[in-house]
Amino acid sequence: MSDGFKPNSIDSMFATIIAKQEADTQSRDSFRIEMRERFDRGSARMDHQDTILAEIKAQAIRTNGRVTRLEDAELSRRVEQLEIAEIAQRTESARRQGIIWTVGGIFGFVQIIGMAVFSWWLSKK
Repeated sequence: MSDGFKPNSIDSMFATIIAKQEADTQSRDSFRIEMRERFDRGSARMDHQDTILAEIKAQAIRTNGRVTRLEDAELSRRVEQLEIAEIAQRTESARRQGIIWTVGGIFGFVQIIGMAVFSWWLSKK
């Protein structure tokens, strides 16, 4: 054929084009393989996440019943405390009214005795 390499020849141009096409085909194949591997890894990771999320959901559903019972118990305890506080307030109010009535009664009794003693004293004079 020819005795040397001629970069401007048609043969070298076609050889360069063929080499670029082969390199492009190889890079496409490696790109496809890499994309498949990444997709498989991502798919496996997503499947793992689905498993974890399913476990979290199951635990949340189980826990939700216990939390609801705890919240109900706390509400009941607070209602009982409010009822006890209301009873204590009513008892204290009744005790104060009782004290007022007792002091008023004693004061009225002392006043009556004082008027009787004063009347008796006036009658002696």
